This record gives sequence, structure tokens and C-alpha cells, in this order.
Amino acid sequence: MADEKIIENKYDFVVSLGGSCSVASQLRRRNLRPGSFPLDWAGHIDKESYVKLINSFEDNFSNWMNADYFVQLKEGEIDRGTKYRYRNLKTGFLFVHDFKKPITDEETLTEVQAKYKRRSDRLIKFIEEADRILFVSSMIFHSVTYEDVLPLKQYLEKRWPNKTFHFVVQQFSMDKNETFSKNGITINNYIREENEYDHKQSNYEWAFLDDISPTEAYLLRKAKSCDKRAYKLWQKLNDSLLKYVEEHPDGKKMSLMTKLRYKLWKHLSKQLMTKKLLPPKDGDREKIIWTISRKERQ
Repeated sequence: MADEKIIENKYDFVVSLGGSCSVASQLRRRNLRPGSFPLDWAGHIDKESYVKLINSFEDNFSNWMNADYFVQLKEGEIDRGTKYRYRNLKTGFLFVHDFKKPITDEETLTEVQAKYKRRSDRLIKFIEEADRILFVSSMIFHSVTYEDVLPLKQYLEKRWPNKTFHFVVQQFSMDKNETFSKNGITINNYIREENEYDHKQSNYEWAFLDDISPTEAYLLRKAKSCDKRAYKLWQKLNDSLLKYVEEHPDGKKMSLMTKLRYKLWKHLSKQLMTKKLLPPKDGDREKIIWTISRKERQ
């Protein structure tokens, strides 16, 4: 089990340090993941990759998507993810979910680079805004020791001296079940192998996350993030329904999909107006309501 000192505390920010995608999945299941970050779906197959995280933080992850350092994994080397899977030789991290086309495809590379730039900037921003940060990682291809984790903790404390950094490392396929905890670093070793429940459901080894209580600052940031996503979804639905109204002025019967889109759009409109993210009156919105309501009565 995790360090009592850790699980009794509240955190402004809980984030994955990679190793396995299971961490991001477990955080998301518990509403502890306020956004997407660079290490969420990134793996590594040796402890040097974990140690090199100091270099990644030093340059704010600027070399993460430098194509000059990428080599394609061999067939069967990692049997998961998309068709094109790569390893960054400078950082040691694996990217198996990002490339649906070869890295030589300029459009694909630009898109992935932009995505990781946003995630890296968000990680640094969230650390700077938080006071208490918990890093969680999961090792399935190798293991790390307290001595491997400590230099990263010391670097982060030196860079951000007024913040508290705690680490939990979950390690599977180990020789025995044991826990080591010291100076805010907890390493949990488990004999069993990682399985699909670590990704799709949960296992008791992740129960320590249930005891973590987010701070008010975390909850506020999460709410803002959810509002932003809700507004983006509302915009897409709004554009879609406006287009439908303009293309079907004759009162043609609505499809089931259009009815579902309209129902969700109405729900989001009410939510966003309550939070003053939409004006109380809007010509386009009234046009949609009037037109579709008339169609529903037909």
C-alpha cells in the first residue's frame, strides 16, 4: 500500500510520469486527471529513460518531438498502439499511440508535434500554479529504485523551491510484493503482471488513488477545463444545427441523430448560460430553437 503520509494529503495537481498508459487511465477513472500531459501515454523500457526526465524538464520537453531522434520500433517489439510506433533515442520514451502515418509524413508530424507542445506547456503551467504535486508512474518493462527517483525530486525542488513534490511508483512483474517509502517517494512492487484491468477497470493496487483528495484549487481548475471542453462541444453542435436549419427550411422530418444533437445542445446551452459563458439572448440560438421546435410539433 502507499505511504500513509502521501494518501492523507490533498493535492493541487496529480499527473502521470508515464511508463505505462495505465496511470493516466486510473487517474481519469477517479476524476484526478485535469487534462492531457506529455507523459500520459508515453512508455519506456529502461530505467535510464526515467532518469533522463531531468533533461526533459530542463528544456521543457523541447526535444520530445524532434524527429531527428526518432527510430521506428521493430515489428513485434511493442505489440500495442497504432501501426507506426517510435522511440525517441534522446529521451528513451516510446510513442506507440500517436502516429497513424509514418513520421516522414509532414502533416502527421506537425500535428503530433503541436499536440505535445500543448501538453508540455500545460504540464509546466500546472506545476507552476500548484503547491502540492503528486507524480505517479507504472513500470512494466523495467524497475527503478529510490536512488533513481531521488535526483528528479531534488531537481524539481530546486527549480520550484516553494512546492511539495511526492512520487508513487507502481512496479509489476517483480520478485516479491513489497513497499519502500522515504522522503515523499513510495515504490510499490508487485509480483503479478500488469493486465487489462489496470487499463480498462481497476485493481486493488490502485486503491491508494481513492484516498487522494483534490484541493479546492484543483477542483476549480478541473471545472474550468470542463467548461472549456463543454463550450467547444457546444460550438460544434451549434454550427451543425445552424447548417441543418438553413438546409431544411421546409420542415422535413428530423433524423434521430439530429434529435440527439439538439437535445445535447439544449442541455449545454442551459449549463453555459448559467455560468455566463453564453449570452442570455442570441439570434442564431433562437432561430435553432424556433425551427426545430416547430419540426418536433409536426
